[in-house]
Amino acid sequence: MKAAAAVTYLGGSKAIKAKTKLDLDREIRKGLPAASLVEFKARTGFTAQDLAFLLDISPKTMERAITQHARISSAASDRLYRTARILALAEEVLEDPAGARDWLRSPQHGLGGRRPFELLSTDAGAGEVESLLERIEFGFVA
Repeated sequence: MKAAAAVTYLGGSKAIKAKTKLDLDREIRKGLPAASLVEFKARTGFTAQDLAFLLDISPKTMERAITQHARISSAASDRLYRTARILALAEEVLEDPAGARDWLRSPQHGLGGRRPFELLSTDAGAGEVESLLERIEFGFVA
Protein backbone atom coordinates (compact mmCIF):
# COMPACT_ATOMS: atom_id res chain seq x y z
CA MET A 1 0.00 0.00 0.00
CA LYS A 2 1.44 3.32 -1.00
CA ALA A 3 1.56 6.12 1.52
CA ALA A 4 0.23 8.51 -1.15
CA ALA A 5 -3.25 6.97 -1.01
CA ALA A 6 -3.39 7.52 2.75
CA VAL A 7 -2.02 11.07 2.46
CA THR A 8 -4.82 11.88 0.00
CA TYR A 9 -7.31 11.27 2.83
CA LEU A 10 -5.39 13.78 4.93
CA GLY A 11 -5.43 16.66 2.48
CA GLY A 12 -2.70 15.54 0.10
CA SER A 13 0.39 17.56 -0.60
CA LYS A 14 -1.49 20.77 0.15
CA ALA A 15 -1.74 19.81 3.84
CA ILE A 16 1.25 17.49 4.24
CA LYS A 17 4.62 18.43 2.76
CA ALA A 18 6.09 14.96 2.32
CA LYS A 19 7.67 13.45 -0.77
CA THR A 20 9.08 10.34 0.92
CA LYS A 21 8.09 8.12 3.84
CA LEU A 22 10.90 9.71 5.85
CA ASP A 23 9.38 13.12 5.16
CA LEU A 24 6.02 11.74 6.25
CA ASP A 25 7.59 10.41 9.45
CA ARG A 26 8.94 13.91 10.15
CA GLU A 27 5.53 15.48 9.53
CA ILE A 28 3.78 12.98 11.81
CA ARG A 29 6.35 13.54 14.57
CA LYS A 30 5.86 17.30 14.21
CA GLY A 31 2.10 16.84 14.35
CA LEU A 32 -0.22 16.91 11.36
CA PRO A 33 -2.18 20.09 10.73
CA ALA A 34 -5.73 20.08 12.08
CA ALA A 35 -6.81 20.66 8.47
CA SER A 36 -5.94 16.98 7.94
CA LEU A 37 -8.63 16.06 10.47
CA VAL A 38 -11.16 18.19 8.63
CA GLU A 39 -10.22 16.63 5.28
CA PHE A 40 -10.29 13.09 6.67
CA LYS A 41 -13.70 13.65 8.25
CA ALA A 42 -15.09 15.10 5.00
CA ARG A 43 -13.72 12.29 2.85
CA THR A 44 -14.79 9.44 5.11
CA GLY A 45 -17.99 10.59 6.76
CA PHE A 46 -16.60 9.61 10.16
CA THR A 47 -18.13 11.61 12.96
CA ALA A 48 -16.25 13.76 15.45
CA GLN A 49 -16.93 11.05 18.04
CA ASP A 50 -15.44 8.42 15.71
CA LEU A 51 -12.31 10.50 15.28
CA ALA A 52 -12.04 11.25 18.98
CA PHE A 53 -12.19 7.50 19.68
CA LEU A 54 -9.66 6.62 16.98
CA LEU A 55 -7.22 9.38 17.91
CA ASP A 56 -7.71 9.06 21.67
CA ILE A 57 -8.33 12.78 22.07
CA SER A 58 -11.36 14.60 23.34
CA PRO A 59 -13.77 16.19 20.87
CA LYS A 60 -13.04 19.56 22.54
CA THR A 61 -9.30 19.18 21.95
CA MET A 62 -9.98 18.27 18.35
CA GLU A 63 -12.32 21.22 17.83
CA ARG A 64 -9.86 23.61 19.47
CA ALA A 65 -7.07 22.44 17.15
CA ILE A 66 -9.33 22.96 14.15
CA THR A 67 -10.52 26.44 15.10
CA GLN A 68 -6.98 27.56 15.99
CA HIS A 69 -5.49 26.01 12.82
CA ALA A 70 -3.06 24.19 15.10
CA ARG A 71 -1.26 20.89 14.77
CA ILE A 72 -2.46 17.78 16.54
CA SER A 73 -0.12 15.78 18.76
CA SER A 74 2.34 13.36 17.22
CA ALA A 75 0.49 10.43 18.84
CA ALA A 76 -2.86 11.54 17.38
CA SER A 77 -1.15 12.23 14.04
CA ASP A 78 0.26 8.71 14.00
CA ARG A 79 -3.18 7.24 14.72
CA LEU A 80 -4.80 9.41 12.04
CA TYR A 81 -2.25 8.37 9.42
CA ARG A 82 -2.58 4.71 10.44
CA THR A 83 -6.35 4.90 10.07
CA ALA A 84 -6.07 6.58 6.67
CA ARG A 85 -3.57 3.93 5.54
CA ILE A 86 -5.78 1.04 6.63
CA LEU A 87 -8.86 2.65 5.05
CA ALA A 88 -6.95 3.11 1.77
CA LEU A 89 -5.89 -0.54 1.93
CA ALA A 90 -9.48 -1.66 2.59
CA GLU A 91 -10.66 0.34 -0.42
CA GLU A 92 -7.97 -1.21 -2.59
CA VAL A 93 -8.73 -4.77 -1.46
CA LEU A 94 -12.52 -4.46 -1.47
CA GLU A 95 -12.56 -2.23 -4.56
CA ASP A 96 -15.35 -0.09 -3.15
CA PRO A 97 -14.89 3.05 -0.99
CA ALA A 98 -18.34 2.87 0.63
CA GLY A 99 -18.01 -0.88 1.07
CA ALA A 100 -14.63 -0.41 2.76
CA ARG A 101 -16.10 2.01 5.30
CA ASP A 102 -19.00 -0.40 5.94
CA TRP A 103 -16.55 -3.30 6.30
CA LEU A 104 -14.61 -1.36 8.94
CA ARG A 105 -17.78 -1.02 11.00
CA SER A 106 -19.00 -4.62 10.64
CA PRO A 107 -18.00 -7.54 12.86
CA GLN A 108 -15.43 -9.69 11.08
CA HIS A 109 -15.05 -13.40 11.69
CA GLY A 110 -11.30 -13.16 11.03
CA LEU A 111 -11.04 -10.71 13.94
CA GLY A 112 -12.94 -12.87 16.40
CA GLY A 113 -16.19 -11.04 15.67
CA ARG A 114 -14.70 -7.62 16.45
CA ARG A 115 -15.19 -4.61 14.21
CA PRO A 116 -12.00 -3.45 12.47
CA PHE A 117 -12.85 0.15 13.43
CA GLU A 118 -12.50 -0.78 17.12
CA LEU A 119 -8.97 -2.06 16.56
CA LEU A 120 -7.48 0.85 14.63
CA SER A 121 -6.55 2.92 17.68
CA THR A 122 -3.61 0.63 18.51
CA ASP A 123 -0.76 -0.55 16.33
CA ALA A 124 -1.35 -4.18 17.35
CA GLY A 125 -5.03 -3.99 16.44
CA ALA A 126 -4.36 -2.20 13.18
CA GLY A 127 -1.81 -4.91 12.35
CA GLU A 128 -4.52 -7.54 12.76
CA VAL A 129 -6.87 -5.58 10.49
CA GLU A 130 -4.12 -5.19 7.91
CA SER A 131 -3.33 -8.91 8.10
CA LEU A 132 -6.99 -9.79 7.57
CA LEU A 133 -7.19 -7.49 4.55
CA GLU A 134 -4.09 -9.15 3.09
CA ARG A 135 -5.67 -12.58 3.58
CA ILE A 136 -8.82 -11.36 1.84
CA GLU A 137 -6.78 -9.90 -1.01
CA PHE A 138 -4.93 -13.16 -1.59
CA GLY A 139 -8.04 -15.32 -1.30
CA PHE A 140 -7.51 -16.91 2.09
CA VAL A 141 -10.57 -17.56 4.21
CA ALA A 142 -11.13 -14.54 6.40
